Amino acid sequence: MQNNKITMAKAQSPAKQDYQGISFAGQDFSRKEFSNCEFRSCDFSECKFKNAVFADCVFNCCSFLSVKVDNCVFRGVTFEDCKITSISFNTINHFLLKWAFKRCKIVACNFS
Repeated sequence: MQNNKITMAKAQSPAKQDYQGISFAGQDFSRKEFSNCEFRSCDFSECKFKNAVFADCVFNCCSFLSVKVDNCVFRGVTFEDCKITSISFNTINHFLLKWAFKRCKIVACNFS
């Protein structure tokens, strides 16, 4: 993974974007909306996804460690070959939930 780092502070609501090898570690994605985006080999460690919306997005070979997902929406989202650790998914928006996990390593997460 490259050591690219970008900030989401002023980002709008991206659509049809591809992100590769980017460290988003510690970034605040609150109230951001992403649609038809692909994230490859990105690091989302300790990010905040409060009230964020991910629609029809793909996360491939990404790392999610201790991400806060309060009221986050995952609609038509696929996680492939991702590492997902220490996340409490019980605070997501279950009414708008449609996701798939393929070959992911999931450790110490709460889905109840």
